Amino acid sequence: MKKHFCMLLALACAVLLCSVSASAALPGSHEEFMKNESYKAAFDQFTLGMEEAKDRLTPAEYETLEKEGEEVIASSVKEDMERGYSEADAYETAYWARYEQVNRELSWDWLRKNAKDAQGFYRLKSDIFSGYMTLETGDGEEEDVYAVEIYVIMKKEPRKSADFKGVGMFEDGKMTVSDFYDDIAAITFDGETATVAASKALMDSDWFNADVTIDGEYVREKK
Repeated sequence: MKKHFCMLLALACAVLLCSVSASAALPGSHEEFMKNESYKAAFDQFTLGMEEAKDRLTPAEYETLEKEGEEVIASSVKEDMERGYSEADAYETAYWARYEQVNRELSWDWLRKNAKDAQGFYRLKSDIFSGYMTLETGDGEEEDVYAVEIYVIMKKEPRKSADFKGVGMFEDGKMTVSDFYDDIAAITFDGETATVAASKALMDSDWFNADVTIDGEYVREKK
């Protein structure tokens, strides 16, 4: 308790010197809420995630992540409290969710720094959708097997999205993606651009919202 109380004082006095600059993300009753084990666990995990981010990202990248987090947490809390959640529960949920987001951002950062063969973080090029693809290889005998994740969301209709995960077999500049049972997508590579084409069976399934597709060109980002 004392540690977190001291951190709150430091936040108020010198935000830029704190390990986690989250003043806008702290409720007025934070000290009281910290007596609740589940709230404390959520806040502590969020704090650890931000500390790791500060160690791994550049100061500018961390500042952007921090500012984004303040906005996301505030928005999440407001929405949940309007639904009837208590302030403590709303912040607890927001801290867990933000920790997951930060962890995902750090995974993407690692992929950008470790882009090799097909592995990497790829950004979708599209006027209609925002999205990304991650390809991560295994070790040793599994080096040609990739965990594939693709996420797209319609820019004008954010409720329409697709979250796709599968396993990719990489060979001769091409990747066949399956859901462990059937081949459901193909990826071809040209330099830093990967072109995704979903199978007809996948697009005819109820996996995605109407009018949503994972097809398109994804450009790898590197650091």
